[in-house]
Amino acid sequence: MLDPYALYLFRRHDIIPAEPLATLAQEIGSGLSPKFRRLVIAFGVVAAVSAVIFAIFCVDMLVHRQLNRIFEKAPLFTLQLWFWPLAVWVTAKRVRYKRIQTVMLKHLRCPHCGYDLRGLPTAPEDGATICPECGHAWRLSYEPTKS
Repeated sequence: MLDPYALYLFRRHDIIPAEPLATLAQEIGSGLSPKFRRLVIAFGVVAAVSAVIFAIFCVDMLVHRQLNRIFEKAPLFTLQLWFWPLAVWVTAKRVRYKRIQTVMLKHLRCPHCGYDLRGLPTAPEDGATICPECGHAWRLSYEPTKS
């Protein structure tokens, strides 16, 4: 999916002209609500605290010469350390792409390639407009998102 915010930051006006690109980038912003950003930060803090607790556990087991307990707990810790950040990253990416899609369709631009969809016919059977540039079909009647 095309990211107008990144295009604007890199000054790539070859896909979408400068003025509409600036409008799209300003409306999209980082694409994550402040509430979701706080959630991401909270997960980061939880992961950091978990790593510190595991490090303390490992030092305690080394001091008491119980190395087998470290090897018992390490796989679970490793799974936990990688699973939650990955889950948050995937969710954040989906939320951001949904925001980009909503804003791009609101401004009648194809979210996939940036083509201007104004004046294109809609299919009578499902009401979708097919982008002549990339072939993706979009419903141009959108529901405003609640902020």
